[in-house]
Amino acid sequence: MTVHDITGPTVLLTGPTSGIGAGMLRALLQHPARPRLVLLARNETALDAALAHARSAGITAHGVGVDLADLSSVQVALAEVRALLEAGTIAPIDAALLNAGTQFMSRAKLGAQGHERTFTVNVVAQHLLVTGLEPMLAPAGHVVVMGSSTHRGKKQSFNLIPDPQWQAPAELATADPADAPTEAQGRERGSIAYASSKLALVTAAHVWAERLAASGRRLNTYDPGLTVGTGLVREMSAFR
Repeated sequence: MTVHDITGPTVLLTGPTSGIGAGMLRALLQHPARPRLVLLARNETALDAALAHARSAGITAHGVGVDLADLSSVQVALAEVRALLEAGTIAPIDAALLNAGTQFMSRAKLGAQGHERTFTVNVVAQHLLVTGLEPMLAPAGHVVVMGSSTHRGKKQSFNLIPDPQWQAPAELATADPADAPTEAQGRERGSIAYASSKLALVTAAHVWAERLAASGRRLNTYDPGLTVGTGLVREMSAFR
């Protein structure tokens, strides 16, 4: 990350408490631009720790709780960020780094609204964030969403993740609580759901980018590569 990657002082980051997001937070704390931060995370205790870490480094930081598996929680979080902006507590957002995402061992998990949880977190919640944050962005604001090379197929993930299987959004958002008859089958279907969600995300990102470009803003999808040791896959040990 260079000085020119952040065009102003206000940066919003999702998922700052673990994995890639925690690494991004560390980089932001060392960034010469000294950005003021808005951190969105699900775990309240971990969020408090991240805020304390940022403030101990002399960075102004505000925390907002959000559960991306609950679309109502996303709307509430957006309202909290908007209230901070309207109160003058934060300036318009120069960079929104939408890092948080998830992967599960099966397609049996549900979000709060009853949709398949991987698709809820990785696609629907991201859409709400991008569109909800748009009016809060600075005139040259930049949004980055977290993609994955898995949307290109298993050869791009060292054959660790199966190929995505494109379906209509309504199908991708439909979970099956009986989708994991065996652990191996469930793991494969969970991985397909993840790769498919990232394909959907990249597809949607083209539309989001065009929408933001119309008002002079930018949106990019970032592929972090292999994410060993980040805890991305829920319920999977480090040795599987």
